[in-house]
Amino acid sequence: MECPFCAETISDQALVCPHCARDVSFVVLRGLAGRLAAAEARLDAQEAALTALAALVEASPGPREPAAAPVWRTLPWLALLTLLLLAAHALIVGVFDLDTRVLRVVSILLPLPFGLRRPEPVWATGLAALAVAGLSVGGMLVTTSLLDGVPVLPQGWRDWAETGQYVASIALAYLVGCLAARRWGRRRGAGRAAQELAALLVRTGAPAQREPVAAAQHIQAVAAWINTVTMVITAIGAIITALGHFFS
Repeated sequence: MECPFCAETISDQALVCPHCARDVSFVVLRGLAGRLAAAEARLDAQEAALTALAALVEASPGPREPAAAPVWRTLPWLALLTLLLLAAHALIVGVFDLDTRVLRVVSILLPLPFGLRRPEPVWATGLAALAVAGLSVGGMLVTTSLLDGVPVLPQGWRDWAETGQYVASIALAYLVGCLAARRWGRRRGAGRAAQELAALLVRTGAPAQREPVAAAQHIQAVAAWINTVTMVITAIGAIITALGHFFS
């Protein structure tokens, strides 16, 4: 800086001018006061951003999964799925006398869209999958008994194994639909508050706050990846249980 008395160039930290020996400490203090005022303004902006963030998080209900519904509201959908599976069995086996592999494929594809209307909580979803699979296969056994004049219950361990495969494939296919609905619901519902928070922190220039935002996004990505892997594994299990009998 320049000395306000002799106009000579001196150090910014100088308290006394080495040229004219005048006291220039008031100039240094004035610069410090300006920097402190700027820092205080930035701190106020940070506090305002965090206050807005707290209000945003408090008001946000968080990610929702609109596909889930109370158990009693999904009962008509589960009943419709069961009736459609029974109708498909009657048409494929009783009317058109097609290969049973067609029925296996239909038993995988038909429950998938019904998973979009999955019940909550999680135990209800699993119970619904088992109930639909058990009732559907039980109705198929009764239909086969009426059409072919055979006993209702399977005879021998091979028939029991095939019946179990039907139950497992239908239940797993329904769970695949539920997992897909959950994945889609989280993907759509999770982001708005987080995006606004990230933009708010970035606008205020808070580098120390960007790491938690990045960590939260990373955790969300890992959770989505786990859900996707689970869905794929469940789908593979449904296909193997449905068609494995024909390749054994």
